[in-house]
Parts: sequence; C-alpha cells; structure tokens
Amino acid sequence: MILVTGRDLHIIACKRRPLPDDVRPIVGVRWASRPDLGFPLEGYGVGRSGNVDFSIGRFFLPASTNWPAFSDDAHARKPLRGPWFPSIDETDLGYLLPIVRLADPRTPTAELIDLAQKVIDVFGALHVSDPALAWHFWPAGSPAPISDLLADATIAAEIIAFYRRKCVDYLNALALRFEYSMLFGLATDHLADDDRELHYEVQADWREGSCVALSDPKHAIDPCDPSAPAWLTADRVPGTVGHPAFANLQWSHPAELSPRDSEGNLVPTAALVPRGPAAFSALSWARPAPETTLIGYRPVLYRLGRFGHGRDTAGKLVTPLLPATAQFDPLTPGEDLLQGPTDPSYLDLPGMSWPPLEGHYHYAIRGVNLLGVESATDTRTKVRHHDDLAPASPRVRIRGGPLLVLGHGEPARVPLEILWEAGEDFVSPDVVDFRVTASWTPLAANTLVVQSAGPAGVLYYDLVIAGIAAAPDAFVGQRLSLGGAEFPIVSHANGANAAMRVRRVGAHVPAASAAGLVIFAGHPTPRTRVLRVARRPVIATTIVAAQGTTLRFDAAAPAESTRLYLHLLRDSVDAFPLPGNQWRVETPADGDPVRDAWDRWRSAPDPDALITGSPALVFPRHVIEVVTSAPAGFTAGVLELGVTAADGAEYVASPTMPATDPALLNLRGNESARTPAVLSTRRLTPPPAVGVDAWVPNRRTWATSAATFAEGATYDVSWAAMAGIGRYEVWRALEDGITGVHDAADDADRRALAAAQPEAFALRSNQVFAPLYRDHLPGRAPTRSYYRVRAVGLNGIAGDFSPVIGPIYIPDVRPPPPPNLLRAVADVDRAIRIEWAQPGDRDRVQFVVEQRQKGSTAWSGVGTPVSDASADGRYVFLHEGVPPSTPFEYRVRAVRSVDDPIDPTGAAQRQISSLPSVTRVASAILRAPLDGPTAIMVDVDPGAGTVSLSWDNGDAYDGVAIRRRPADHYAYSTVATLPGPAASFSEVVPSGTWSYQLRAWIARQHVTTDDVEVTVP
Repeated sequence: MILVTGRDLHIIACKRRPLPDDVRPIVGVRWASRPDLGFPLEGYGVGRSGNVDFSIGRFFLPASTNWPAFSDDAHARKPLRGPWFPSIDETDLGYLLPIVRLADPRTPTAELIDLAQKVIDVFGALHVSDPALAWHFWPAGSPAPISDLLADATIAAEIIAFYRRKCVDYLNALALRFEYSMLFGLATDHLADDDRELHYEVQADWREGSCVALSDPKHAIDPCDPSAPAWLTADRVPGTVGHPAFANLQWSHPAELSPRDSEGNLVPTAALVPRGPAAFSALSWARPAPETTLIGYRPVLYRLGRFGHGRDTAGKLVTPLLPATAQFDPLTPGEDLLQGPTDPSYLDLPGMSWPPLEGHYHYAIRGVNLLGVESATDTRTKVRHHDDLAPASPRVRIRGGPLLVLGHGEPARVPLEILWEAGEDFVSPDVVDFRVTASWTPLAANTLVVQSAGPAGVLYYDLVIAGIAAAPDAFVGQRLSLGGAEFPIVSHANGANAAMRVRRVGAHVPAASAAGLVIFAGHPTPRTRVLRVARRPVIATTIVAAQGTTLRFDAAAPAESTRLYLHLLRDSVDAFPLPGNQWRVETPADGDPVRDAWDRWRSAPDPDALITGSPALVFPRHVIEVVTSAPAGFTAGVLELGVTAADGAEYVASPTMPATDPALLNLRGNESARTPAVLSTRRLTPPPAVGVDAWVPNRRTWATSAATFAEGATYDVSWAAMAGIGRYEVWRALEDGITGVHDAADDADRRALAAAQPEAFALRSNQVFAPLYRDHLPGRAPTRSYYRVRAVGLNGIAGDFSPVIGPIYIPDVRPPPPPNLLRAVADVDRAIRIEWAQPGDRDRVQFVVEQRQKGSTAWSGVGTPVSDASADGRYVFLHEGVPPSTPFEYRVRAVRSVDDPIDPTGAAQRQISSLPSVTRVASAILRAPLDGPTAIMVDVDPGAGTVSLSWDNGDAYDGVAIRRRPADHYAYSTVATLPGPAASFSEVVPSGTWSYQLRAWIARQHVTTDDVEVTVP
C-alpha cells in the first residue's frame, strides 16, 4: 500500500498570541493522520523549513506504564500559551492509562490481552454488538465470556485489533481540544524568530508506507482566530428535570431491587430519580463548510454562554436590553461543545429553583479551532421562558356516593377528596392550589304523542311521533317511557309526524298510546368558581428504621392516613400513622401494579435493612366540603364539580368565569384540565298541586257521551299541564267504597264525603305523561266515581292532590238477562198465549214480545207488557187476531229504563234491552164457523160483455175462489182464485145467463155464498 501525501497526513500552523514578555509570535502547530492507520511506530517527526531548516522534535503518545510516568510526560508537554488542564490528577485522567497504552504501537505484545480487558472495563463490552466479529466467531449469537475469547489466539488478535481501533478513535476525538492534542503528541507550540513565512512539515512511517505533509505558509503568518458561527437560534422545547425533593439524593437502590436495562445492566441511580416536565432552550447554530482535509482552521468546538435577566421579567413580552456589563455564564465550564449531526445541537436548562426556566435569556456562542484558539467575537440570540406548563389533573373522589339529596332551599354540600400523590406530583411539583367549579344540568321532560307503532325486525320498533321539537337524534341514548315500559331510543327525526326507532325491551313492545315521555338533560348552567384550597406541601423524609411493615421516619408526618411514596419500591402505598413518627404501610392488593415490587422487597433476606435509609414522600390528604347553591327552579339533574390544579404563576392568566366569591375572580396561574366529579342531584321540593276545572253544582258529569252505550264506560280525566313534571298519578274512588253516601245526598255532599276519605281512593296509573287520562269504568254497575290527580316531579317527589273531580255519573249500561222458559201455544179463537219467566233483578223491567212468520227474517213487536208477574213468577201475553193455522215465531226481550246522559239534569230516560229469549213456534186455531163474504154486487157491461163482482169480506180469509156455471148446468167451475183480502173480480163472458158463487177459506175451513145470477145480452 502506498500512502498518498497530503491525503493521509495533514498539518496546520498559524500564529498564536505572544508571551507577555516576548514580542516573538508563538506558532501553533497541529497534525493528524488517518485514524485507521493508528499512531506511527516511530512517532511523528515535525520540523520547520525556510531559510534555515531544523527539526522541532519527534512526538509520541505519552508514557502510560504507570501514573507517575504519565504525569511527568503530561507536565513536560504543557504549551507555552493556550489551554491546559487545571491539574494533572489521576482521578480525572487516570482512566486514560490503558486506552493510551493499547493505542500505542510500541506496547509489547505480552501486555495486549490484559490491556484489552482493562479497556473493556472502561468502554463496556463493545465487541458483543460488533457484526463483523459476530459473523466470524459467534454466528449463532451469545458470545463466550471475554476471558474465553481472549484465550483463543486467533480471536484474541481480532478483538485486540478491534479495541485498539476504538482507542485510537477515542483519543482522536479527545484531541479536538488543543490540550489533549498536546498530551497525545498531535500538536506543539513553536516560538517563531520573526514574521517571515513559515513552512512546517510532519513526517510519519507506517508498515504500509511513509507520508510527509506541509503546512500552508499563508496561515502561518495570519492570526489563528476562527470566525464565530454565522447565526445562533434559541427555541423553547419540552424536557424534564429532577423532582425537587430528590435534589440532594445520596441513597441508591440495593442491587437486588435495582431495575436493570434491556441488556441486564443495573440502571444508574440518577435514572431512577423522578423527573418533572420543564421547558429547555434548544440551541442551534450555523454549521461550517466541510473540510477537504483531515484537519483545518475552522471551529471544531464551541463555547456557549448564557445571561439571565431574572425571573421577574418572565411576564414581559419583549426581551430587555442586554446590560453593557453583562457577563455570560458558561454552560459547560471547562468543556467545549461538539456540534452534533442534527439540530438542535444543545439543550440548556438554566440553573434555578423550581419552577424552572422563568424569565428572558440571552445566549452567546464562540468557536474554538484545533489550535485551541477562540473566536474573537461571538454570535448572540435571545429567548423568553415562562411557566406555561399546565399541571397534571388531580384525581377526585366523592365521599358518600354519587347521589345527593337537597333539602328545600338548602345549598349542596359535597364532600370531596382530592387525590394528589406521586403520580401527579412528579409531573407537577409546582402546584400551589386546587380550584373547584360547579355546573348544574337540570333534567327536562318532553312529552311525545305516539301516533303509530310497528315492528322493524326482531329488536326494533318504528314509531311515528306527532311532533318532536328537538334536533334530530337529540334523544338518542335516552329512554321513551311508554305503556309502563322504557324503550331505548336508537334514532329519530324531528318536526311533525317524526319517525323514531326504539329498541324493544324484553316482552314489552311499544304500541300507539296517548302520550309517552322522554327525560333528558337540559342546558347546563355556566361553569362557576366556588372554591379554592391551598395544596398541602409534600413532606420529604427518610426511613430511619423498619420492623416489618412498620416504618419510622426522621420527620413528623400528618396524623392521618395517607399515600406514601417509597423510593425503594418507586411507587405509592397506603400508610396509617402510629405513635412516634411511625407509619404502618398497607400490603397492596393483588392486581395492584406495586404488588410485584412489594413482594420482591418482602421476600428479600433482610427487607428491614434494605429499606432503611430510603427516601420517602408523604402526600397529605385533601378532604374538602364544596358548598354551592342549586339554581332557581332546579328539581333534579346533575351537578358536575370540576377540579383543577394550578401552579400560581403570576404572569399566566387563568380562564375568566363567573365566581360566587369575588375573591375567586381573575385567578392567575397555569391550570390543569378539569377532573369532573359528577353527582346525580335532586331537590326535596314537591311540585304544586294540579289545577282542575271548577265544579259546577246541579250539573251532572257523565262518563260517556249520549251516543255511546257500551258495556264499559270511559271518562277522560283532564287537568292543566305543568312544567318540569316527570309524570302524573291518577287516583279513583267508586261511590260504593265511600262511607256515608245515601240516595238523598246531593252532589255537593257526595264530593265532601269523598274528599274526607282519601283512603277510599286507589291508584289507577302512575305512568301518565300528558294532562289527560282515559279511565275505563265498570259500566255494568250503576254507580258514581271520583278522581284526584297529583304531579310527580323529576326528583321523584309527588305534590299535593288536586281537588276532587266528580262525582262522575257512570251510565247504567246493564242489560237485563234474557227471558227464559218461553212457551207459545194456541189459546182462544185465533190467539197465541206466550208465557215466560224473568231471571235476575226485575226492577223497572218491561218486556217486548216480537213475532215473525216462520221463514221470514224481520221481527216486529206485537206487544209491550208491563213487568207484573203472576204468583208463580210467570209472565203471560195473549196475542190475539192471529191468523189460524199459520206458523209464527215468537221471542221476548227484557227492557230496562235508565237515566239518559244526554240530559245533564238526569230527567231524560233511555231503554236498555236484553238479548232475545229463545224462539218458539205456534199457530192459532179456529174455534167458531167462518163468516162468508156479504153484500155481493154484480155489474154487467153489455157492450164489452164484462161481468164485475164486488163484496165485503166477513173474515180474514186465506183465499177466495170465484166459481161460475151456466144457468142450465148444475156444476160450477172455478174461474179464479184470489188472495184472502181481495174484494172484487171481473171477467168477459159469452152472452147468456150465468150463476156466480164465492167460496172463501181459512186453513181447512170453507164458507160458500149463495148463487148470484147475471144475464149478459
């Protein structure tokens, strides 16, 4: 391999500042070679060329066989002018001994294995994650212990070479600082004789070849000052800071209880300290153009300084002017910063007490080159830090349950416990108070009239509602009370004839009903501040003794049960006070996240010793009573208390909202999000009495209209609608159950007796949602009914009863029982005797006897006998004038006369008929001879040859036969058969003398008239 001059080795040189007593310039010389080549075996040879060439010296890594040799070498390398270590102390630089020794190519081979093990102690086991070594020597993973690997000569050579490269890289990285480059033989100071152009060169030899590099003479006569970055920015970014209670933490976890990382290494103590959020200054600055050589004259390190204007400037929006005497405090004293590959390059947390990062700040940056020279000027920027970090939300618990009952006119008193412990405090240790707001949401009731209902699949029903005033789907999730069941509302439209879908409930299905009810949340009141309570401070303490789960502390804690943060467990447990600053800690329940850590602690060989000395934090309890008044008209609903935590920052205003206490107006300080505490609330205030129509004396109120005579009467009980009512109750009393009522009592007396006997009323329905209830009454019983109505508020409390409604007269719709034991037989001449019996009550009962000829469909009444029965209880009706021998059907109805509701005075009557009795068939008989036709008259029309006859019927004949014969014959022939009622006949006959005869009959009896002779010309 041939090394290329100028690419594998470079040297730079430029003038540094002169010594105070010497005007000669000091030239800083710095060189570097490719890191993969390592350090040359014979060191770097450095010389100067010009009018006179001479050697400056040969430079090696410092002696590293022991600390005295290393220290002596370091002291000898101190530069004439420029940065150097404050002191050469083994505690600071002693760790470099094995690193320098392994990087030095002059180190004997016999020492390399031991040095590799020492370097691993410094760097950690880097070889484990190296892919090249793993590919060759442990392809299946899980490498053998380092001692076993180094026992194999082939593997040991590769591992030693691996760590030698790491050491060279590490030393080159440290050599970015000029004092380290001097220490490692990579730089020197040269006292120049004059200001002539100076040429410096460096030469090195490796097994691969030799290399020589020359400096640029132009830079050797120019100042070494690098330029500052072109720009610097500072932005606020989130970060974390250690919790104040652990600022001086000296205790560390015992190894058996200390957490480990993913590789099994113990987590450092600093990583176990709880941290809280803060804002950092994210600093970024311009990056220099990339070098074309291994080394150059541009900045490689940077120095940052900070000037704080003070915490009281945090509220100002404009950064104050920088004072002329301002001194920038270094952010990393004694350490220069290396710019990382990404922005921001540095995060700064100004050092101050909690809360952090308040006020305005100026930042300044300077560049430092490889020769340790700082830029003569700086670049500046500014940033404002103010505490706008909202605290964590507190947890809240309601004592006494989520239901609150208010007395009439009394304020709401809600006992709250604010839970604030490690989980919240580690995020927001600067909280100073807790603030409580209140908002009342009343329940509202919406009456919905259901027009129709029908199934929509197996689970749902579709309804049509007369009108929904709310927005579409506003009631989704609520329940429709309908027909004694509550149906969850799935969806709905709005307006007239709005569609609604509900879910069926068990065996209940919705049906068209007069009205249903939806109870829903109304508009909440504006959120109002009602309370502010100071946060009780956290007590930081230390466990000085332990006996089982009884712990003694070095500080007095509140004499009450609380939550206790044990840093040993890194979690909180319940603790109960005992005398003498002792506390008993409660074993966490199964499933509690801290239970695993607890079990590991208690199962250790000596748990009492493990926890002794451990820090602990006591979080006092915050138990408060919130007092707030319900808004006017509030009956029932929800009270939501919102609890926030505030840090009290003076320059960040809290949201402005109404407050019951003027001292709570315009509070300041960052606030957390609200934690709601929700209570179902109702007031013990009954609704007013229901208003009903005034009673009008001497005027009857009937249960049904005059046009409706049904078996069961109905009455529509109505009253005035009321706002804020959940439902109504309708109670009824029948007059039979009211003591003291007699027939002579008037309606006013009846009402007074009903009002005085509330126990006589029975609940008809408590699921009435509209101011109307249709009651079905026992119409079979002639009685009167009375009603009382009361409202039930949304709080479930019933109001006073309305005045008595009634008496309501129930129409007498009792039909009498049908007559029985009916008999119909022929009696006297042409008469039918009908007999029957009447069961049941016969008061005011009359009868209607109905007849029809057998085979006919229409019945007709033939008599209305009174209700006078014979001694044996039989009723008799004789139907006279019945045509004999003709079968007739007979039946009887019983008829009652009752008051007619068409007349509010009760004077009009109407009849109620029973069902008809059974039907009986009977025929009348003749007991006397028939009376024949009389007054027979004959008229002849000679021109037409027409003979006309007329007569008077002497009886109700079945028929009349007209008979004729010639005068000279003895036998008659029938020329016509007329119906019984006929009384005339005419016919055309030939000329001659004729004899006529009429023959009438009823049943089987006949009567024949005498002959009537007539001559036709």
